[in-house]
Amino acid sequence: MVEMVLNTNDPFCIILFILFTINKTLEIMLFWLKERLTEKSTYQGLIGFLGAVGITINPEMVESVVALAVSLISVIEIVRKEKAKPNDQS
Repeated sequence: MVEMVLNTNDPFCIILFILFTINKTLEIMLFWLKERLTEKSTYQGLIGFLGAVGITINPEMVESVVALAVSLISVIEIVRKEKAKPNDQS
């Protein structure tokens, strides 16, 4: 199909092919993002990254930024439900 579209001189076919490809790419990216957002390490990494950026932007507030980052990670650990392990007896 790709060869057929690329060999045609019809711009409409090429535009439709590009839109189809972009749509599929976005679907794959959104699926990947949805999967990552279910992992607590994603939130922890994001908060750590934002904390580092905050320290870089405003070095005078290092203690406040670190305290905020640690607090947010703690809240995530408290709120998020862990998946039960297969041999968990709880």
